[in-house]
Amino acid sequence: MLRRWKLLSLLVAAIGAVAFAAAAGELAVALEPLIRPGVSAELDKGCESEYAVDERYTLAVQTDRAAYLTVFLFLSDGRTLLEFPFRGYTERRPAPLEAGADYEVPTDWLITGPGRFFIPRTPGVSAIVAIASEERLAISYSTTRCWEQGVSQWLITLSHAEAVDVILTALAALPEGSWWAGTVCFFTFVALEPSEEDEESELPSGFFQCP
Repeated sequence: MLRRWKLLSLLVAAIGAVAFAAAAGELAVALEPLIRPGVSAELDKGCESEYAVDERYTLAVQTDRAAYLTVFLFLSDGRTLLEFPFRGYTERRPAPLEAGADYEVPTDWLITGPGRFFIPRTPGVSAIVAIASEERLAISYSTTRCWEQGVSQWLITLSHAEAVDVILTALAALPEGSWWAGTVCFFTFVALEPSEEDEESELPSGFFQCP
């Protein structure tokens, strides 16, 4: 009986790994134009890791050259969010990141240390894309306020393909010959079943039930 249980566990893990690889592979194809050597990014639990409800993540980045950092979050439902920089950051830290230095990305304008980013509650495979560039990228976004997590999400587009086009357009607008690099780190959000209380609760005016 124990052996059967172990075999079943291994089978479930294998199926999960195959599903992750398929979803990540499809997203990787879409993100391929954004990948260039010269920057690395790592989640606190590592790339291809799993996060659950109420977990947050930290992100460490290193660039080969002095550069400005822009971080995007590609969600499994097609949305793409701007994670970094946030409002107030560019005024507080106008200089680029130092080449070769390990940088823990902050989440607040005080820049007091490594940030703990919220995991958007969208089940499935998502991706963090970090772009390092010689000049700052100009990225347009709209703001949605999420009641469930008490945070704002900076929405770029509702489609991965459109988001890649937006980012490539911003990169193309850099001065001719400007250096840039990009990398991706995949992860999976594992959701819990919603409770009846969650489904019946009313949201305050101006807030959204962000997945």
